[in-house]
Amino acid sequence: MENFITNINRILIVENEFILAMNLKENLECLGYTVVDIVDSGETAIEKATEFRPDLVLMDIKLAGEMDGIQAAREIWTCLQIPFVYVTAYSDQSTVERATLTFTFGYILKPVSQEDLYVAIQTALNIIKHKQAEVILCKAYEELKMKVKDYTTKLAFVNDELKLEVTKFHQMKSEISTDEELISTNRKPTSSLTSRQLEILKFIAEGLSTKEIAELLNISTKTVESHRLQLMKRLNIYDVVGLVRYAVNVKLVNFDSKNYAD
Repeated sequence: MENFITNINRILIVENEFILAMNLKENLECLGYTVVDIVDSGETAIEKATEFRPDLVLMDIKLAGEMDGIQAAREIWTCLQIPFVYVTAYSDQSTVERATLTFTFGYILKPVSQEDLYVAIQTALNIIKHKQAEVILCKAYEELKMKVKDYTTKLAFVNDELKLEVTKFHQMKSEISTDEELISTNRKPTSSLTSRQLEILKFIAEGLSTKEIAELLNISTKTVESHRLQLMKRLNIYDVVGLVRYAVNVKLVNFDSKNYAD
């Protein structure tokens, strides 16, 4: 319903009995409404509704032509979204049931008084307003669903990006921690070692055995082992590879891969 109706002023009458049609027109004009046209067939009703776009159609059920009022009303509402009120002499159950199969805005039995017309038109107006409110709510709901879907998609993307950044952060933090640990190990002061321990560390790094170190320093192998154990504790390094790496990092020894290949 693109053009919302806030009031009913212009009315199309669809009635195949001329006298009744004129009576309806007179009553409507007395109530302040404008009759845009009077037609007597369903086919013509659709044409005039398309041409004049009235606010409301008063539709008789039995009409001239092949199309009756129920068929015409259904077509007008489906294609033009113009509301209608049935005005008919038929009150039998089958006619009423058939009429109510379409979305109807009212049903008046002939003969029609001004009061009946006024009540039916105002009732139709209220139904129209409720219908329009439903359309507005449905449209707003669909727009909200689209926005929620869009925001959800964006949020999922941001969440994935955030997870990736957090992963990168933890990787970087781990790398920094490793580097700091390595730097800390490489920069441990040699001042915590005695001169004898430095000598033994240098010989260990150069690949000498415990016996060879003892002979060079003219001390017992047990003394060499005791010094090695103490320097390991002070450096918190408990393997020969670690001791060699430390000695190289603090430049206690300086040798190339060729000399140490043996």
